Order: sequence, then C-alpha cells, then structure tokens
Amino acid sequence: MKKIFTLFALLCLLCISGQANAACYIIGEANGNSWNPQVGVELKETETGSNIYTGEVTLSSDKYIGVADMLLTNDDWDYFNANCRWYPKDGVRTLTAGTKSYMQKTDPGYDNNSWGPTPAGIYNITVNFNDNSILLELLKEDNGLYLRGNEISGWNTGTLLAETETPNVFKAENVTLSGFFKIGSADWSRSYGPADNNTLVTIGTPITLSNSGGSKNLYLDGTYNATVTLDLTGENPVITITGDKTASGVYLKGDVNGWSDNADWQFTSLGAGVYELEKTMLASDGNFKITANGAWYGAESTSFGGPFEVSTSGNNMALPENSIVSKFTFTIAEDGKSTLSITEGVLDNNLYLRGNVTNWKVNDAYKFTETETAGIYTLENVKLQGYFKIADSLWKNYNIGGKDDGFVEVGEDVIVANSNASVNFYLDGTYQCSLITLDLTGEEPVLTIEGETTNSGIFLYGAFNEWGAADDMADWEFIDNGEGIYTLEKEVLASDGAFCININGENAGTSTAQVIIYGDTYTLDGKQNMTLPVSTRTESFELLISDENAAYLTVNMGEEPSGPEQDPSAVEQINASSNASAEYFNLQGVKVSTDKLSNGIYIKKQGSKTTKVIL
Repeated sequence: MKKIFTLFALLCLLCISGQANAACYIIGEANGNSWNPQVGVELKETETGSNIYTGEVTLSSDKYIGVADMLLTNDDWDYFNANCRWYPKDGVRTLTAGTKSYMQKTDPGYDNNSWGPTPAGIYNITVNFNDNSILLELLKEDNGLYLRGNEISGWNTGTLLAETETPNVFKAENVTLSGFFKIGSADWSRSYGPADNNTLVTIGTPITLSNSGGSKNLYLDGTYNATVTLDLTGENPVITITGDKTASGVYLKGDVNGWSDNADWQFTSLGAGVYELEKTMLASDGNFKITANGAWYGAESTSFGGPFEVSTSGNNMALPENSIVSKFTFTIAEDGKSTLSITEGVLDNNLYLRGNVTNWKVNDAYKFTETETAGIYTLENVKLQGYFKIADSLWKNYNIGGKDDGFVEVGEDVIVANSNASVNFYLDGTYQCSLITLDLTGEEPVLTIEGETTNSGIFLYGAFNEWGAADDMADWEFIDNGEGIYTLEKEVLASDGAFCININGENAGTSTAQVIIYGDTYTLDGKQNMTLPVSTRTESFELLISDENAAYLTVNMGEEPSGPEQDPSAVEQINASSNASAEYFNLQGVKVSTDKLSNGIYIKKQGSKTTKVIL
C-alpha cells in the first residue's frame, strides 16, 4: 500500500511540474505582430509527446512578447489571460540569448506580465513545458528590410521583404497595406521613402525613392491586398505596388454589435489614414471603441463636432444622452496619433417595437409603417415574446405601453397608454405575429396583434446535444409560459458535462464558472458554462427574463443523488447568508419595500443568495 501511495505521489508531482500542452504560440510583438489574443507565431513540437516546442522568430529591439498554449477566435482578454497565457516567473522578464527564463501559468499580478524589452535579431526560440522554461538562441543579426508604417506595425518592424532570385530585388506578397508607410531595416540604418513630399501610390506604377533615408512617406487611396517589390539594382531604389482594393481593418465595436467584427460597422478607407463610417447610432446603444488592425482606440471624453484625440490607452466611449450619430470619421496620423470626429444626426421619429426580442434597441426589422390612413401604423410577420413597448428611436416623442397590467390578448383590441407609459406589454407565450396594428387616430390609442403561438427560441445547450448541433433540438427547447417565464422539464445527469442557455442565438451563462446548487437562482450575466453537482440529475429548468432583459436561471433536482453530497462550503455560505436581512426587487430591478409587496414575481436577495419568489 505504501508503494502504491508513493507511486501515486510521484505521478502527481510529474503532472504538476510538466503539464501536457497541445500547442504553443509566441504572442505579442514578435514578427511585427501586435498584442491580440487571436494572433501568434506557432512553434512546432520537436517530437510527438516531447512537450518541447521550437521555432524561428524575428524580434525588434525594445518590444515585448508572451507565451500561450491556445489562441482565441475573439478578443476576450480576460478569458485569454486566465486560461491560455503563461507569465514570467518571480517577475524575471529579461530574455538573454543562451540563458533560460522561467514561466508560470498563474498571473502574478504585475503591471506588465510579458517578457521584454527584447533584443533585436532573428532567433530560434524554445519553450519547454517540462521545466516551464523559455530559451532564445541567436541565429543572426537582423539586417532585413521591412514594411513599416503607422497602420502596418505602428512604425515597428512589420512584414519582412524576402530577397528574390534576382540579387537586391526584394518582395512581400499578400500584405494588407494602408495608411502611411515606407521600407526600413530594424534599426533604421537603411530607410527608403520619398525625399521631399508624402507621395500617393498609383497601383502598378514604379516610384523612385530616396537612397539616403527619405524623410517622407508613401500612402494609398484606401486599403489594399498588395504585393510590394523593392528594386535596389539601379542608382536609386524603385518601389512598385500591385494589388486590389479591399475592405479596411477598421471597425466600430461596442454594445450595439456585441463588441465583434461586423461588416455593417466597418469603416471605409478614404486614403492617407482617413476612415469613414456613415451609420446611425443612438446614445442608448451603449459604449463603444474603434479598432484598427487589432488595436483598440478609446478616449477620455466624447463630443460632437471637431476631432478629439483617441488612443490605445483610452476608455470606452459613449454618446451624449438622448443623442444620435450619422457619421464617424477616424484618422490615424503619420506619427500614429489618432483622432475621431462624430457628426450629430437628425432625430428618427419612426415607430419601433422595442423589447426583449430586440434587446430594447432600435431594429429596422421591427419598424412600423404608416398606412395610407394617417395615424395608423402596421408591422408584419415578426416574432414576439417577453416584454415590449412601441417607441421612437430616443424614447422621446413616443413611449407607448400598457394602460393597465400590460397583458395583450392576441386577436383582441387593447387600449394603450400613449405618453411616457410605465407599464410594458407582454403576451402569454411566444407568437409569430402576422400583423400588429397601432391606431392613434382616436381619443385612446388601440393596439391589435394577430398571430399564432410558436416555439420560444430558447434552448438548453451542452455536450449532450452537441451544443445545439444535434439533429433534433425540439426536446431541448423551453416552453414560454408568459410574463417572461420559460420552463424545460428535462433530465440531465452531472456526467453529461457542462451546459448553458441559448437565448435567441446567443449563449448565456454565469460570469464565473459555477457548480450550481439546486433551488438557487443564478444571474446569466456572462459566458461561463455551468455544471451539476457530482452524481446528481435534474428534473426541470426555470428561466426568468425580466423586462430589462436580465436573465435568471433556477435548476430543480430530480431523484435523490446517488453520489457524494454537494460542496459543504457552499452550504455554509448559504447558512451564513440566511441571517442577513432580505431585499426584494421587481422585474425592472427597482427595490420594493416589504410593506408594499403585492402579488407578483420578485427577485429576493438575502446576503450572497439570490432567488426568485412568487407571491
């Protein structure tokens, strides 16, 4: 028995000291890259199962790099830093050729958790996950020629031009080219650009450059997928650029589009570092930033009119209250400094159905059309569930809601409130509405909805149904019970793995990974999956979506667990919370005094425990 224990301890020690990793990447400013959780230089394993990775990288002086065992498909730095990244151990950030530096998976919490400043040169880099080390071996001094520019690389070493079969002729193919740029070595000892004036490049036309480090730059009339050829065989350098104009790498990202690359929010390049986006955006659409080729730009404050400075260290931006935008103009100057101009738009007085189904935002698919009869508006063939109102783009002139309790009977005329209504409409389920009519011609406005009940569009996702990719998902869809309450009676085992809730195409989970406690209510305000306690099974799932689009999940246990009990620390936490005074909030998130509670649905908060209660 002692031998078995010793062997087990040895195996545990080996697992701790040398974790198996399926991949390895050098992230940060290697090979002219910028900091982006989606971009890295992939190293190759020396042999299968060795856990040692190696590859060639080019480092510029005074830059910083990191190590990751996985890249992302999005810009979630919080997840990346917590789960994918390795850090300098004991704060030792210096990389010296021939000397190992050590790393750890846990974030030490320093201001800058990367290695650097790096020495310039071309290196073989080796990452060893057996002893958690990183090692540089100098291959040669960096005398290469690079495309360098304000948008290409922040004037750092960007794309390396390769020497062709013809001596002193260099070429780079399939590069994204925009903004101001020139060609230079890593230390700028060789530099090729126009001598006197910034020069607009004509695609396909050779341009003679200065042979003495031209002080000006080249630029294009947009963004191009280009081939760059530099000919140093003659008395003076000659550059030729060919290629096709393409979409810019500049986007507006924010609450309005889920902080993602979206073609509808992509800027058009006007050339010389100027980008334009003609797009209507409301103050109610929330915070935003501008991204340019992976870099994020924000500002200390936001205003209409003339340009204001934006930078990669700036904060999230927001529009002035009750305002609307018609155009954004983003400029990256030669020196890399950036500005943003915002043109104020004209108030949109169109009527929109706004609610849970549109995330309470303006959605053109839910815009009413005024009929030939003035004052009568219609909306056809839309899906409707949860809470909603009818309003203009800024909630300014129209805010139409329920006159009584807000319930709308499909097929029946409903008298509505037309001015700053405080009550939201709701249905008794999910409906495919063939026709919604709003009649404002009479003394009292009337709303009529025609349609048929349909599926909720809310699903339970997990490995048990291929995360929504299974052939038949009908068994995993929640039933709409009206008033924002959705239920699913389904047996799921703890051994089935993690799960989340998919709400109209978007996965919703908790802010941190949770082992759920049966009967407790969890706020779905993040993207982390949930799991069940060991050796348990569910009976049902209850989802509550408030009229402010906050989502709350309660999971009910099925038959008694056959395995270990739940984490006792969690039970202790609940018991400790039970001594705290209870607070009650309505579905709008407004606190309600206990002496004013009436029949209805409330969120009860007691200490750290949050539950849904029905009086």
